[in-house]
Amino acid sequence: MPPIDLHGHSPSEALRAFAREYNRRVRQGQLDTLTVVHGYGSTGTGGEIKASLHRFLARHQDALDWLPGDGAAGGNPGQTIVRPLGPLPEEPKTQDDLLVEFCEVAKPEQKILTKFFKTPPNEIKAALRRLKAAGRLVEATKNGKTTYEAKKS
Repeated sequence: MPPIDLHGHSPSEALRAFAREYNRRVRQGQLDTLTVVHGYGSTGTGGEIKASLHRFLARHQDALDWLPGDGAAGGNPGQTIVRPLGPLPEEPKTQDDLLVEFCEVAKPEQKILTKFFKTPPNEIKAALRRLKAAGRLVEATKNGKTTYEAKKS
């Protein structure tokens, strides 16, 4: 079975592409172990796609088993091994989506970092900047603290 290659996608596009292909294979009864190729990231230590994919897989362990590629025999940190057990949500929520949902009511940065403690703080801060630049979050200062709130449509 050919691997699922996520190169060339943004992290959110990569998750959607993974979920679509994963579900297509599950619907066709292809429940064999599959390889997801995400690359090493530009630093060689794991990029945003790999980190986003691993967080997504960890949230959906009821639908699959998985192992980072460097934890498998012959290890390759640029890929992840997945064993399907059932379907995934068609439109998976990305970490960005979860951040925006969490900020429906203005939240101080520290509370956001505490909520998403499993993700390194620098990644969360980068996501907050990206979401602000994209117009999905509004930044404000209240009582000397930076807060973020989902932009009302």
